[in-house]
Amino acid sequence: MARIAVLPGDGIGPQVIREAVKVLRAAADGPAELRANSEALRTHLSAFDAAAAEMARYRVDTPALETRRAAIVAASPEVSRLGRDLLDAAEAGDASGASEAATNFTAALKKLQAAATGT
Repeated sequence: MARIAVLPGDGIGPQVIREAVKVLRAAADGPAELRANSEALRTHLSAFDAAAAEMARYRVDTPALETRRAAIVAASPEVSRLGRDLLDAAEAGDASGASEAATNFTAALKKLQAAATGT
């Protein structure tokens, strides 16, 4: 099983990481766990969307941090969409689709992390 480190970095708050990790943890437990917690996970994705939207409304005076903030805002919709794709596949009982969506969701989280850390 793959292990993923999720590290908040400059410009990404714990509220963004917290919501994405909740979905990722449920995905690790399999489609049945995703189905059982789908409503709550969709609520977490909505909270993630709200946090990203809040970040989109402000600017940071420090150029390096502003670059990261903008990259996080740009990466966030893909994380949200793929998280919902994962839940949709799990709810439909599509194990293959859920597996593919989990892989894509994980990749999107890595992009979000890279945006946050500037790597």
